[in-house]
Amino acid sequence: MDPNQQIERTNRAVRGVAIGLWLVLAVVIAGKTLQNPKNHSTYPLFRDASLVWWSGVNPYDPTLFDSDYRYGPTFAMALGPLAWLPCRLGAVLWALANVGVAFWATGALARRILPGMQSPLAQNLLLVVSVFPSAHCLYSSQTNLLVFSLVAFAVIAICDERWWLAALLLAIPVHIKVWPLAGVLLLAACWPRRLAWRLPMVLAAVAALPMLVKPPAWVCEQYLLWYRHLAGPAQNRHVSYRDAWTIWELISSPVNPRLYTLLQLTTAAAMLGLCLWQSNRVPPQRRVLFVLVCWTSWQLIFGPGTERNAFALIAPLTSWAFVVAVLQKRAPWLMGLSYLLTVLAANKGVDGMFPWLKATHPLGVLLFFAWFLWWNRQKSTVFCRDKFSPSCFPADI
Repeated sequence: MDPNQQIERTNRAVRGVAIGLWLVLAVVIAGKTLQNPKNHSTYPLFRDASLVWWSGVNPYDPTLFDSDYRYGPTFAMALGPLAWLPCRLGAVLWALANVGVAFWATGALARRILPGMQSPLAQNLLLVVSVFPSAHCLYSSQTNLLVFSLVAFAVIAICDERWWLAALLLAIPVHIKVWPLAGVLLLAACWPRRLAWRLPMVLAAVAALPMLVKPPAWVCEQYLLWYRHLAGPAQNRHVSYRDAWTIWELISSPVNPRLYTLLQLTTAAAMLGLCLWQSNRVPPQRRVLFVLVCWTSWQLIFGPGTERNAFALIAPLTSWAFVVAVLQKRAPWLMGLSYLLTVLAANKGVDGMFPWLKATHPLGVLLFFAWFLWWNRQKSTVFCRDKFSPSCFPADI
């Protein structure tokens, strides 16, 4: 058989496996949701909070949702049309939309941003590998992959110099979970003339959307209550949190909150320094990749509110790194271990077996970040927008 035909046949087979795995995941989630929309799903919380908000009641009252609702007023307003549907129908539509957006964003990143993904076979391998670290988050209808997907589309818009679209796509996640602001600020620091003034305007515009349907004074009060909720009850650590605090706690308990805050700020400054150092040295595709890696790694290790399902935030990136490490034979054992740790630890039963297993998630991300920095420093690996070739840019960039 002709080698090209063999490659094409292999590519079709891998593509079929990728689509099949994502379809199976979507069917399983839809079936579970139809049977019981409240089973392992955050959608009922989103729905109830949206209905409460539309009825003029404060969804941030801790007596209503036990302090679990931490999402912005714009998110509550936007979810209204879905919340007004029958619960089962709304839950299925929400779950399938999350699966579809995650699949779309992962494929778009592979085609436009991620190096080493120029061949269709590599792109399809990424889609196969990314199913497993994404499944747990999508199964419970969490917003973590939705947040990452919106930022992924935003960095693609940045590379296309579509600055207003990029600002909008970056503003929406901030009004969902707030903590994506860390990644937004990193991107603004790397493109200050393009984003630093657009982002505040778009953030304010998105924040003002609820005023179209509710009195402005009441909406402003909701933002104040949201802030107080995030700065108050939402600060309490949940038993499912997995971050640097968890590692510290396992080594020496109790954790000193002030020293931990200093550690968070120091590492955040280090990530900013790394991104700024790269910003004038590399082309946009490589720059946005660096920001995505720094943001997600910092968020999951040192950021606020990092629990088991939050680690799906980095699933497309760790999956890409695993595929590239294997295809390019660049420390595949290291990325294999990182990938394995982040996938296995998503299972509550696994990290509950022994106390030290609680550290597997942040340790997996640390291994990924170490691999990325090492891989990024390799003189022979350079980036190009449309191809992967040593002739695209000087080898020392």
